[in-house]
Amino acid sequence: MFKFAILMSSLLSFSAFATTKIELAKITNDMDKEVVAFYLHEDQNGKIDSMSYVTRNAVGKVVKERDWTFSEVSNGGVILDERNGHDVMKLQMGAGFTRSGGEVIISYLVNGATGTRRRLNFEVKKVAGKYRLVQADKIVTSLHVKGNYVRVIGLVGISQIQISFGK
Repeated sequence: MFKFAILMSSLLSFSAFATTKIELAKITNDMDKEVVAFYLHEDQNGKIDSMSYVTRNAVGKVVKERDWTFSEVSNGGVILDERNGHDVMKLQMGAGFTRSGGEVIISYLVNGATGTRRRLNFEVKKVAGKYRLVQADKIVTSLHVKGNYVRVIGLVGISQIQISFGK
């Protein structure tokens, strides 16, 4: 009976730390057929606990998964994609970002040869009780990354990121 009580206590304690996974956006690109699902994890108090992404290939098989704690994302940001020693895409939080949301910045490499970068600003906030990725008061549903190709050299970075909005 004592072992049963300890087991039940452990299970109940574990469930108290459970998080809810909320998809913020799908990310596609014109360089391959991979699809990235970008998630925010909400704790039992409705606060942001962590972020993650899952990359699937053309047939839906998971090829890459990454998870970051709130501290990792909020302290200088995290690299979403790196190639040939370059940080191709980086996710950073704005100065006022808290566990309740705030500004999110995606910085991306336009040209690896010159080091040119651009950035997109978004906001993570609750809309109708659910965390959403928002830009200009519109809910973002997906991002499509377009490669920056230079004749003879090939792919050198990202030319643009197209944003799709939904409800």
